[in-house]
Amino acid sequence: MLLIGCKASEEAEEGPELQLSEEQLAKVKVIAKERFAESRAKVKPFDSRTLTRELLLKLTSYELDQLPENMLSFDEINAVIEQRANASCDLKYPPSLREDLIAEAVTKFPFYAVGDPIEVLVGPQKRRYEGTFGGANQTKIKIDTSWLVIQDLLEPHSEVSFDADKNKQYRAHHVKINYELPRRDFLKKEIPRIKPGVFLEHGYLKVRGSFVAVPTIIENEVKPDVDAREAIYYERIEAGLREEIERQMLDEGLFSPTGSPEDSTVGTTAN
Repeated sequence: MLLIGCKASEEAEEGPELQLSEEQLAKVKVIAKERFAESRAKVKPFDSRTLTRELLLKLTSYELDQLPENMLSFDEINAVIEQRANASCDLKYPPSLREDLIAEAVTKFPFYAVGDPIEVLVGPQKRRYEGTFGGANQTKIKIDTSWLVIQDLLEPHSEVSFDADKNKQYRAHHVKINYELPRRDFLKKEIPRIKPGVFLEHGYLKVRGSFVAVPTIIENEVKPDVDAREAIYYERIEAGLREEIERQMLDEGLFSPTGSPEDSTVGTTAN
């Protein structure tokens, strides 16, 4: 190895300082660069994930390890919410209940077409009439040869029993008020109840009234701070490495402490 600036004798020590030629300076720079690269490769990497976790936890109380590997979109999460809300509705208002109410409506609101067998109770005395339904007008029905006033019929019979359109409406209304509307109201309450938990489960937090993906929060609120600290970390380490290498090369006579800033060998290699 060429020792540039090495003191060969006492006479040299007292003589003027040796100047580096361009070729010598190039060799010194190569040495400095190699030493810097070797030392830089041994530097402990900056732990950006740990810092990200700490800053995120401080900012949002969210633990980074909770973040799912595969993030869902808003539409996908809303689909999950709807699915779970409907599952809850099915527990409280199962489809079988609707079928039971449909059957109940048939009993509660019977319907008769001409020629159907019919049995009714009439008046306070509950007189029983049984026979074949022969038709109806706005006020009376005919059973066999008898005409009976509709208003005198006891439940479950009424004018609804002899009007096909009205009977259909009453049966549908019975199902609606006992199943469809309560289920709809339950669903309206269930969605906002489970929504925050589902979004949290899939890596979203509520920020200023809106759900925002944790990676977006990290990118906008955490990463700039992490990047700044990482830059400072490496700047300090690299500055220390340059100083150490300069000291080594001075001790070995490979580097002169004098000269212009442009001749700073280690500093040049770090750029």
